Amino acid sequence: MTWIGKLAGAVLGYAAARLPGAIVGLVLGHQFDRGMAAPRARRSRPAGGRTPAERQRAFFEATFLIMGHLAKADGRVSEAELAVARSAMLRMRLDDAQT
Repeated sequence: MTWIGKLAGAVLGYAAARLPGAIVGLVLGHQFDRGMAAPRARRSRPAGGRTPAERQRAFFEATFLIMGHLAKADGRVSEAELAVARSAMLRMRLDDAQT
């Protein structure tokens, strides 16, 4: 299942900023898939000293940071763009404490 990250990234990116967002999301998803496909021995020790929880947090922070920059690219963040971000958070099952 080395395509889940690419699909999720592209869909979220497209929802946030259409084609440019889908391209950025696809690239980020590809990087995520590569990390998940690493041999088990390499995954068992923290990459760069990070635990899996820290890597997951970094992924979410990067995802929403990029979504924010893409939403702001036209100069104004619309209510529709905020709704896309809220929807993504719901799909990822993030609660208020995690956002």
